[in-house]
Amino acid sequence: MKTKVAIVKCRDYETIEVEQAVKRAFDLLGGIGVLVKKGEKVLIKPNMLSARPAEDGVCTHLEIIRAVLRMVKEAGAVPYIGDNPGGSVSPAKVYEGSGLLSLAKEEGVELKEVKGIKIVNNIPVASYVFECDKIISIPKMKTHSLMGLTGAVKNMFGVVAGLHKSELHKRFPSPEEFAKVLVDVFEVRKPDLVLMDGISAMDRQGPASGRLIYPGLLIAGEDSVAVDSVFTGL
Repeated sequence: MKTKVAIVKCRDYETIEVEQAVKRAFDLLGGIGVLVKKGEKVLIKPNMLSARPAEDGVCTHLEIIRAVLRMVKEAGAVPYIGDNPGGSVSPAKVYEGSGLLSLAKEEGVELKEVKGIKIVNNIPVASYVFECDKIISIPKMKTHSLMGLTGAVKNMFGVVAGLHKSELHKRFPSPEEFAKVLVDVFEVRKPDLVLMDGISAMDRQGPASGRLIYPGLLIAGEDSVAVDSVFTGL
């Protein structure tokens, strides 16, 4: 049985156009009702790298997150949002500076912060990752100065709690070493669904200082490796 990956065109981040494109992407995979069940708790995991506005292309665009939140609620599930930016900046400051805090208030959903840690395979992971029934990962399409690209698999590195991410970078500085770390973290809790924001993307010196380009695409799938393979091919 082959893995299915959906590629949908979306020209810009206008709310209605984004909602239609997200629905189309999920419908190509069988529909949100097949992927998310009524009453489930669903963690929405964007890439909120830093307290940068959406137009900088560093973080998952807020309108993509909004569209996914609304579709999950329409399916009768309960979404909440969680991510752990790297460095010394707290998630609360990133949530506020990126506009995600305002979005969460507008949509009436909870923003999670690390209140507890669970050690899995010697990796400290935010405990809220294990309190959900499903995870929807919403990575940003970008290059990465160390790993070449950052997509669906690497987006799950954000579940590592706080400054532990920086420590892992220091302990495993080469691409080969760090790739193994990414796989170990990814296998702690694989996302159930991926929607990659490639309406705008970043090349050259990603993930924070690169050039913005505009592929105008959303990529969706249940298999993160397949989504990243399609991203790489494109």
